[in-house]
Amino acid sequence: MSTIILDLDNCISDDGWRINRIRWDCKNIDEKYSYYHLSGFFDQCNNKHLFQDDSKSYVILTSRPLVHLKSTEDWLKMEGITYDALIMRNPNDHRHSVDLKCEMLLWLPEHYGVPLKDIEMAYDDRPEIVAMYHQMGLPAKVVSIHNIPYHQQNES
Repeated sequence: MSTIILDLDNCISDDGWRINRIRWDCKNIDEKYSYYHLSGFFDQCNNKHLFQDDSKSYVILTSRPLVHLKSTEDWLKMEGITYDALIMRNPNDHRHSVDLKCEMLLWLPEHYGVPLKDIEMAYDDRPEIVAMYHQMGLPAKVVSIHNIPYHQQNES
């Protein structure tokens, strides 16, 4: 079965309205993004065409912290998004999203039984993550809902 990799925020979850909830003046990374992530349950869902083929498996790789697992799962269920794996940022892991998602990608064969050769496409809103997928030999495309470059200003 072929697998599709999806990003969450700004790829299928419209986070544009909550970017102003990021506390740029806060030194603690978790506190900086806390209100932003807590508000994710109220996002609109977009790009549904990316995950509506029942013949494919879907893996969501997101930089959202694992502490928001329940609300993220509830949102996905509410929006009718079925998936085979949801992989989130572990506590106290503040690496750049490219490094984080590269490691998540490498977990797929070992921990989730998804061979990299079975990945049909990877979608992310960040060109640098799409470039990493290409470097790993995977087909990938930039897909975004908005073009608010908040993570380019202050990457954690």
